Amino acid sequence: ELKKFKDQNNICIKAIDKWIAFLKKAENWVEDGKIPQEIHADEFINKAFTHLQEINLSKSEQEKYDAFIKNSRDEQGRIDYAKKEGKKEGIAIGEKKGIAIGEKKGKKEGIKEGIEKTQLITIKTMIQEGFNHKLIAKILNISQDKIKELLANEK
Repeated sequence: ELKKFKDQNNICIKAIDKWIAFLKKAENWVEDGKIPQEIHADEFINKAFTHLQEINLSKSEQEKYDAFIKNSRDEQGRIDYAKKEGKKEGIAIGEKKGIAIGEKKGKKEGIKEGIEKTQLITIKTMIQEGFNHKLIAKILNISQDKIKELLANEK
C-alpha cells in the first residue's frame, strides 16, 4: 500500500499522509538526522522520529544518551525539590511575619481597650462622686464626646 502513496511535491496535508510519508522515508530521515518541517510539526510523528533515532544509536551513543537522560531527570528532580522546599520556607516566613504583625496589632488593641476600660471605671467613679462631664473631660484630658462614647459602649 505504501507504494501507492505519491508524495506530490513533498507536501503532506492530511495526518494519514504525514504518517505514510514518515513510514516510507523515516530510514532516510534518521540517516540525515532531520525530518521535514511539515512533518516535524506533528507532535506524535516527532515523538516517533525521536524514538526511532534512539533505537538506531550505537551502544556507546546509547550509553551516553541514557546518561544524559538520567542527568536531566536528576537535575529536574533537584529543581522540583528546591522549589518545594523554597515554597515551604516562604510559607513559614510568611506565617511568622503574619503572626508577629497579628501579635503587635493585638497588643496595640489590647492596650487601647485597657486604657478605655480604665477611663470608663474612672469616669463612672467620678460621676458617682458628683463630677460633671465637662470637668471629667478636663481632668482625664479627653473630649466630652469620648466620655459619652465610652458610657454608651459599656451597655
